[in-house]
Amino acid sequence: MKISDNEKWRIRSIYSIGITAWVLAWINLAIIFGGPDLIYLKDLINWFYVVAFIIGLLPLMSNLFHWWTKQEYQNYITEVKIIEFVERNANYLILALTAICFLSQAITTTKQIALSMEFILFISLSFIFLIGFVLPLIWAQPSNNNSKELVFLRHFKTVFYTYALGCTCGAVISLIKMRSF
Repeated sequence: MKISDNEKWRIRSIYSIGITAWVLAWINLAIIFGGPDLIYLKDLINWFYVVAFIIGLLPLMSNLFHWWTKQEYQNYITEVKIIEFVERNANYLILALTAICFLSQAITTTKQIALSMEFILFISLSFIFLIGFVLPLIWAQPSNNNSKELVFLRHFKTVFYTYALGCTCGAVISLIKMRSF
């Protein structure tokens, strides 16, 4: 089934808003946590934050550009399987986040240091994006085996899943930045 221009615009707007929000969030984080030192990347460790930023930005941009090409809807069953794939990967990321939390707790207990606010913010945002936006969207399931709404839902979940990946990388970098190893 062919996708109309209006529906393509709707999906492109999801990614466009997602990219804009991601860029603005990272600019604000750089100003809040690092000021000029982080913005101008004066320390080597701050360059790793660029990697976390790109990990969040690159999939969003590639998906946006992908939707400028000719697209067709998949059938309902295929779309459900794709959404299950995204949710399954989100579960793996939650497991990784939990392991990072245990690791950070072990490090702070052993070394008797406090966790940085950067780490707490990044790890909290990752959990919020995954648990709040990727996993529980069962209520948005469409009726009448309509794959159009599932496509919209899949792209919505993808944006927040990508945010969680970038924030997880930011949390790991913050943990390394504490020089606690």
